[in-house]
Amino acid sequence: MKKLSLLLLLSVFVFCGCSEDDDTKDDNKKEVIISFENLLKETESEFISTSTEKPEFYFKDTFNDPQNYVTFDHYYNDWGQGYSFAGFTYTNKTSHISNCQPNCGSAKTGKVYLGVYSDNFTPATLSIINSQYSIKGLWITNSKNAYIGMTEGDGWATAFKKGSWYEVTATGYNDKGDEIAKTSIRLADYKSDTDKPINTWIWLDLTDLQTASKITLTSNSSDSDDENGMRTGKYFCIDDITLIEK
Repeated sequence: MKKLSLLLLLSVFVFCGCSEDDDTKDDNKKEVIISFENLLKETESEFISTSTEKPEFYFKDTFNDPQNYVTFDHYYNDWGQGYSFAGFTYTNKTSHISNCQPNCGSAKTGKVYLGVYSDNFTPATLSIINSQYSIKGLWITNSKNAYIGMTEGDGWATAFKKGSWYEVTATGYNDKGDEIAKTSIRLADYKSDTDKPINTWIWLDLTDLQTASKITLTSNSSDSDDENGMRTGKYFCIDDITLIEK
């Protein structure tokens, strides 16, 4: 009887050991972090397009990361105040010159980060063009534009109070354009009148979108209505987009 009990115990130990080995397989998959460092020669600068393809309101272009893992949609126009972008841009800007700026103050890593502005006319969509990889996540924070609107108001946006919120949603699509999943993160969530928006870089886990080939990022705010839409600034910032081997 003692021999039989010892044999059963040994069998359970071996079975559990094999299961733990299987659970660690994903840890060996290669990860890639998207970076645009060293692409901007001047300080306080951003990607400038030379495209002439114009949809309804903006000229349209795309740009890839230097290693050609991801393509980013980029829109631009000049409304009389200089170059204005929508979709994605990469930038090293740190100073908040006017409301139409995505500035975050500093990047998560290095000096260059991605500014984002997304709406129905100019959706901020990124496409994974290296089919061996899928999305894992990214780092995200508020822009100075949105932060000032939430904390002080800016003539258009209303300062936040208890119950106010600001949210970014990532929506994943397959190659056919079908929506497959979405996930959201709040960059401001006022439980009291004295709360503040996020002003540091936080991780946005996108593993629920790992089968997506295209991902669109959009912001939304409690400071919105049917007549004027969203009044809080639609700019936000991301950095260190992380892909993982399939």
